[in-house]
Amino acid sequence: MNCEITGAHDVQRQLKTRLSRATGTEGRPEKKEAQVARLVEWLALASVGESTQKLYLSKWQVWRRHRNLSGLGPYLLQSDGVESAVKALTEFMTARCFVYRNQSQTVRGYLAAIKYFHKMFAGWELPTTHCMVVAVGKGIDRAHGKSDIKPRVRKPLTWGMIGAGRAVVEALGEEGKVAWLGVALSYFLLCRASELWAYGNGLVHADFCLTRGDLTFLKGDERIPTANRWEADRVEVNFRASKADKRRVGAVVTRVRGKRVGAFEILAELLDVNADLESSAPLMQTKIASSEWKVISRSEATHALRLLVSNAGKDPMQYALHSGRIGGATQLAAEGASELQIQRAGRWKSMAFMTYVRAGGEGAEFVSSALSQRK
Repeated sequence: MNCEITGAHDVQRQLKTRLSRATGTEGRPEKKEAQVARLVEWLALASVGESTQKLYLSKWQVWRRHRNLSGLGPYLLQSDGVESAVKALTEFMTARCFVYRNQSQTVRGYLAAIKYFHKMFAGWELPTTHCMVVAVGKGIDRAHGKSDIKPRVRKPLTWGMIGAGRAVVEALGEEGKVAWLGVALSYFLLCRASELWAYGNGLVHADFCLTRGDLTFLKGDERIPTANRWEADRVEVNFRASKADKRRVGAVVTRVRGKRVGAFEILAELLDVNADLESSAPLMQTKIASSEWKVISRSEATHALRLLVSNAGKDPMQYALHSGRIGGATQLAAEGASELQIQRAGRWKSMAFMTYVRAGGEGAEFVSSALSQRK
């Protein structure tokens, strides 16, 4: 009995310590209610992913500046009534449409951010589904539909374009070679930009960015050492997290070795470049001097991508880093992949990929083969 009581006390002490650490109150006397309140706020803020929080914050700053122009604070008061809030929101939507020429989906993104901050810090739900707010949103669609403004839709890359432009991009040196391999990976693995490239400040996303250690080479049931990877018959790529993976569940994608160039061959070749890098190194890390390393940035990757697009005689401004992901999905659909296969290959949590394709086949072997068809 005494052992059970002692064990219970140990658990209580551990819980108290964890609560204090989570709320930032460790080592300070503070009421339990205040600690719980801090923890509740922390959990509430974690209701959206880190990348979404950053996006919401940037949009919230735009709303703040809009309100400051009229000498008003950013928060709408619940005590002023629903009609007052609707008036403020619809005026903001109108300004974004006619002054800044925003599309309706962009305006809806602003509304989502404003609603989030009011819910978290003002304690009330903004009436963003009010009939007038909805009506103005539809009006924005019609206004742009009758003008020469069209939504920006990136065009899909094809493997033919990527392959034909290799020499042009590799003329940039070792950095160009790594950039070309990265563009090819964005097509074969349907990668998002955050899963390969660095931001403008040179940093990568700690959870999203693929590293060398995220690759596992296999032959049958046997795991093959990375140094002997060319003996393997497939590779497993561990996506530890992604923008759509808010719970950080992760996903493992398998690509088999085929008769044509595919994800397996691109990854195996990539590891040949700067083979002395550690397993924690991002896939797009490259040497820029005798002792200096960097991860290729989004702007540098975009430059490389548009070089190969220009080489194919296409308008480079209609292509961006997302074009590889779009191209992979489009090719899978053209080869007869099912909607479920495309969704799994691109790790989409919804049917959002149907924006790019209209699918009309099961397993890693089919996906690997379909993507390596030269078109």
